[in-house]
Amino acid sequence: MQCNPDEFRHLVEQLGLSPVEQDELIRTVWHVMENAVDRAWTVDFH
Repeated sequence: MQCNPDEFRHLVEQLGLSPVEQDELIRTVWHVMENAVDRAWTVDFH
């Protein structure tokens, strides 16, 4: 999946960040969540 910051911008607008900083924050959170999901699907619980 690709991250489209414009879809999530409304969630960070109130933080007082520049558009570039908003994009960076959104992409960082996206990557953290993507990594968590990837790890959850690849961890062997046996």
